[in-house]
Formats: sequence, structure tokens, C-alpha cells
Amino acid sequence: LWIKCNHCDKTIYTKEINEYKICPNCGYHFRLTARERISLTVDESSFEEFDNNMQAKNPMNYPDYDKIIEKAQAKTKLKDAVMTGYCKIGGYNAVLAVMDSYFMMASMGSVVGEKITRAIEAATEKKLPIIIFTASGGARMQEGIISLMQMAKTSSALNRHGKAGLLYVSVMTDPTTGGVSASFASLGDIILSEPNATIGFAGRRVIEGTINEKLPEEFQTAEFQLEHGFLDKIETTIKSIIYHNQKVKIYVINPDIPHEWFINLNQYLNQIGSQIVDKKIDPGFLQKLHSRYLHINTSAYGRLFIPKLIKEDKVLYLDCDIVVDSKLDDLFDLKFGKNILYAVGDFYGKYEFDSNGFITNLADIVEYNTGVMLINNKKIREENLADEMIKMAEDPNWPNGDQSVINELFKGRIGQLHPSYNYQIGYEAYGYRGNSHILKGLNLIKNPKIIHYITENKPFNMVSVGSLREKWWHYRRLEWSEIISKYGNFDKSKIKDLSFDGEAFLFTHLAETENIEQLIQKLPNIRFNIAAYTPMAFLLLKLIQYDNVRVFPTIMEKDLDREINEADIYLDINYGPKADEIIERIMKRRVPIFSFDQTKSQNLDYNNYHVFPDNQIDEMAEAIKKVVENI
Repeated sequence: LWIKCNHCDKTIYTKEINEYKICPNCGYHFRLTARERISLTVDESSFEEFDNNMQAKNPMNYPDYDKIIEKAQAKTKLKDAVMTGYCKIGGYNAVLAVMDSYFMMASMGSVVGEKITRAIEAATEKKLPIIIFTASGGARMQEGIISLMQMAKTSSALNRHGKAGLLYVSVMTDPTTGGVSASFASLGDIILSEPNATIGFAGRRVIEGTINEKLPEEFQTAEFQLEHGFLDKIETTIKSIIYHNQKVKIYVINPDIPHEWFINLNQYLNQIGSQIVDKKIDPGFLQKLHSRYLHINTSAYGRLFIPKLIKEDKVLYLDCDIVVDSKLDDLFDLKFGKNILYAVGDFYGKYEFDSNGFITNLADIVEYNTGVMLINNKKIREENLADEMIKMAEDPNWPNGDQSVINELFKGRIGQLHPSYNYQIGYEAYGYRGNSHILKGLNLIKNPKIIHYITENKPFNMVSVGSLREKWWHYRRLEWSEIISKYGNFDKSKIKDLSFDGEAFLFTHLAETENIEQLIQKLPNIRFNIAAYTPMAFLLLKLIQYDNVRVFPTIMEKDLDREINEADIYLDINYGPKADEIIERIMKRRVPIFSFDQTKSQNLDYNNYHVFPDNQIDEMAEAIKKVVENI
């Protein structure tokens, strides 16, 4: 008769909860069975289930697994944790898969993986969209490695579905975790989620135990994932830059953006002399630089590493909640003098402005807003200020995180940038709440060149208060082909898969290798494939910032077979124990092996084994080129 809400802790009379199972007090979404969700989603009587008699075996002879299955079947009246079938939604034909968390927490074993794969293949064959409602605790441990194989199988089926030009909508419900979140749940063309759904890979307890830190309360909620899904925001900012500015080099400092995104964008940008550069930063560094205040995102601290990661002497930094609405040539003509950087005062302060929008009394500026900065990178390096800046940021008590650090360290050496270069429209709502000075400052700027959607009031939220929301969406809607065509003829033939002259393979048990990054840089036409049986350290993962690198942590057997069989050369340049079984297979294929003195295998009897002194990187690179040319 009564149920307690997990979110607001109120006890609710069950008849007060409608068919959507939403708490009437706080809007919390209670979990639905697969049948309930199907009933709420599809047109009446349109669902035609298929593969409903598939049933799991016990391939690992796991104790009592058969009894666990029987108990779950009796509880849910399902054979396993997912229902699949054809349906109509709003009159449109579709294929639907719905996971049921009441069946062993919808863990993914062989049946779940097979049914979802068949559903995807049915949608591909009949040229239909597929919608998958996910709800899972992850892979089913009772089926061991077989459950993990479902991740690759479902993902491969979705890849074929996508290449056929068909739509996949992923709807994440509570919880979507483990191997499901790491595979098909995260691959949707459109990804939707219930409010406050738990979304992630490892559980909170495991992560906190690993990093020895307390995670934010909202960590792994759907809202947290949306807030931290920066790609759409970054790409919108980049579109706006390129729409007004040609021959631009854009660095994106990040710990985890897939490098394929950079490759794809560069195939467009390179046509007009522009470039986007993937600059990977060790997430371990960022974890040391977090604010105790939840409104400050850890990723913002990446800008502190600009002097270490970017070689140019003059750098314009932009946040990703920004659009550029003008050419920026004049900005780069500014002279620094004694200044370390130029920025605009944070509009929230109570300032007086002159007729051009400048703050008249610089002493009044409490803080400069660091969402837009023209940085004297050369001066910071000359004065060795980068390390000091990072050291200061380790204190979590700065009220505005790294912005406060920058203001404190460079006090008296920050020049005032014209406010049109950081038009802080996000503060507009505060101006109507008794802060008239904000509106006065904003109204003085007639033609903003850089529009900054500061505060939580973002145009990419479902709703927002304030002006210029449509400006962000204007740039978001632009197609890259349209932007490139603005400067000349767009060449569609340049948008294609990368090709290489040869394949190099390296298998390692340790992250430490000899001269791998230098070889990658000297041989851009050779693809370097780096594999391990285990997860990889950042020392190797960061190498994916190069177009000619792929990494295979925890490599699966079929992928390992492919890499061995396709290798044109093998690099025996890793420290630590050697993968003797891999090297033996390489030698059977008569593949040339290259090594340095420090890393060579001992007592290896192989006449196609080439060892170079550690400092002869150029010589090894030339030898590899010749081998590949003669294939």
C-alpha cells in the first residue's frame, strides 16, 4: 500500500503514483519493468516480440547459476533480462529492445547480448531505427569471459547499422553501468536519459577506493554526464571560430577525447589551412587540482598547462561555453608590454564603465574573468611561472578555482581587454535581480565579438533565461561542409578513412618504452599499433593524440590475431618482461623486428632482428621506411 521514495525519503500511498511511476513529491523516476516500459512507449497492441524463448546455459558451471536463473524467471515471467521486438511509435515502425532490471539487475550475459545483437541486425535488414532502453549492472559474472564478449558483438552490430545510415536511439535508465554503459548504451546517435539515472562504468566505491578521494554527490548521475559531455560544446565553439577566421590553429587540452574526433575535423579544417590539435593531459594531474566548490569543473584547470603544452608565444584561450561572432585579427595585434595576459573584468563586480564599455577604475576589478584570455606564453616560460601557477592550484580553497589563482599570481600584470571580446551574457539574468550595473555594462557593447554564456544559464540547457540563445544554436546547426565552402570549394573526397604505408606492432607488459614517441613523429605514414593484456597507463594512452597511433588495452584474442597477422614490422622496444609468445608468432611470419640496445631481447636467435644504439632514432626510422617500401 505504501512505498518510500529513494530520492526525497517521503512515504507515498501507491495509488498516488501514476502509470509512469514518478514520485508526486519530487519527480523521482521509480524503476519500471520491461513490460511496463513497453506499454508506455509503443502504440497500443503494436509490439511484436521475437526471440522470446532464448534461455541462458551455464557455460562456466557456476555454482547454483541455474537456480538463480529459475528464480529470476519466476519473479519476472521473462526468460532473460531483455525483451526485443518490432513496434510502432507514433505510427512509425521501429525495432525496440528493453532491459529489465528486475531480472538479475539486467546483467548482460550471452542471451542478453545475442538478443540485442539480433534486434540490431533485424533493424538493419529492414532499414528501421532501433531504440534500446538500457538498465543494467553490467556484465554477468556467472558467464565469465562470454559475458564480456557481448560488448564487442553488440558494438559491431551497431557499427554496421550506422554505416547503413540508420538511426539508433539509446535511452539510459537507472542504472546503466559496467559493460553495458561501456558498449552499446553509449553509442547512440541520440542518447536520452531518465532524470538522476545512475550512469557510469565502475561503481562509486571502487573509484573512490582507487583514487583515494571523495566523489561529488551527483557523480554518475545523468545530469553529471550531460554537464561533462563537452564535445558538442567544443565543436560549436570551433565552428564559430572557423566561420569568421581562416588559417587558425586550435589546441584542445583534454584527458579523454577520442582522437578520431580530431582526425574527422581536420579533414575539413585542413582544406582551408586550419588545424585542430589533440593535446592530451594526464588526468592524474587534474585530479590534484580540484576545487572544493562543485560549480568549478576540474577540466577547467587544463588551461594552467598551456605554457607546458603549447609552443606558440601568444595564445588566445577560450572556454567551451563561448561562440565567436567576428574576426579576431585585431586581438592578436595587441602588444603585451609588461603584461602576462589580457582579460575582461568579471561583470559581476559593481563597476563604472566608460562609453566604450571599459571599466574606468582598474583598482575596482575584484577578478578578471579567465574564460577569455590573451596569454603571453613566452613571458610565462621565461619567468618559470607555469610550475608556480600549478602548485598554487593544488589548494582546493580558492573561491573561483584556477581563475582566482591566475588573478592572484599575475596581479598588476593583467591588461584590460575590450569587453566585446568577453561579452558575459550569462550574467544578464542577475542584472534583472537588482544588479543594474551588470545590465549597464552589457548594454554598452553593441557588437560583441566573443559571446560568453557564463553561469549555469547555458543555451544548451533544455531551457535558459537570457539573450542570444539562438546565436549558439545558429553555430551549432552549421554543417562543416557549409563552413568550408564559405572560403572556397569543399572537397568531399578528402573526408575518408586514413590510409598508411605500413603497420608497426608493439606488445608490452609495461608502459615504459624506448623512443616510441620520437619514432611515431618521424614516421607519420606508418601506423603504430600498441597492445597489452591489461589496462594501460597514461604514458601509453596519451600517444593516441597522433593520427598514426592506435592502442589496444586489454586486447581481445581476435584483435591480437589480426594485429600480428597484419604487422609489417615488430618493435621490441618495451622494457620489462617480453611477450615471448607474441615474438615467436612474429618470427614465424618472418616479420622484421627492430629494437634498441636497452630493450633488446636476450639470446634471441633470429636473422631478421635489427638492434640500434639508443640514440640512433633517425637511423632506425630510415631502416623501417626501407622495409615498408619494399613490401
